[in-house]
Amino acid sequence: MKPVDIVINSNIITMKKTNTIQRSPVALAILALLAEEPMHPYRMQQLLKERGKDEVINVRQRTSIYQTIDRLLRDGLIAVRETLKEPGKPDRTVYESTEDGRKLFREWLRDMLSVPSLPYLSCLY
Repeated sequence: MKPVDIVINSNIITMKKTNTIQRSPVALAILALLAEEPMHPYRMQQLLKERGKDEVINVRQRTSIYQTIDRLLRDGLIAVRETLKEPGKPDRTVYESTEDGRKLFREWLRDMLSVPSLPYLSCLY
């Protein structure tokens, strides 16, 4: 069952379904990469490793990337741009961020940056 927002306006109560998007480090990383350019999961994994992000985000096995991509697709935050077919190689699906995905990425980033971490706060006192 999906969460429901209850809106009271001029003594009229309406209920509208809302999707709760599960925030995760892998989802944030995928949305960040797709904000740069459309790409396929293997390229996402390569970039995260090249940039040292695999130290803090579990992307050693592509399964976590694929599971997160499925969730982001289902939630309408990313979309399939194209499928690349090369003889003798597996098909590669290229994904791109949707407007909702870009908006949510900015929102998550803003939320994370607006709250100082606890170690930083403890240094102030």
